[in-house]
Amino acid sequence: MNDVAKGDDGLYVAAGVSGDMRTATSPTGAWTSRTSSFGSDNINGICKGASYWVAVGNAGKIATATDPTGTWTQRTSGTSDAINKVVYNAALGLYVASTTSGILTATDPTGPWTARTTPSSTAVRGILSLEEW
Repeated sequence: MNDVAKGDDGLYVAAGVSGDMRTATSPTGAWTSRTSSFGSDNINGICKGASYWVAVGNAGKIATATDPTGTWTQRTSGTSDAINKVVYNAALGLYVASTTSGILTATDPTGPWTARTTPSSTAVRGILSLEEW
């Protein structure tokens, strides 16, 4: 698995290679496989926002779901680069995703996502929300 997130309701969602997504009601409980809408592309990051779960991955893929055990809908990211990580900052109401070429932001994960300039020309591999500091 590449990333794991926990929702307010105690549900854990794990995402990984080849579109693999699983859910569990506890980190030591039984994990259930789910359909992710990523096909064979890797899911690199996942987070729980205000009203959406957001998953990001290779080939610029972003998907959202209001219930991670249900349908995941592909969204337009505006990039074909791998998206490495996604976080939600509740204080700002902002989703931030790191890519191999910079940063994407959105106030609504269903779109639009806006590319932001970064001070480095190298890939941004990870990102922390203010809550994680």
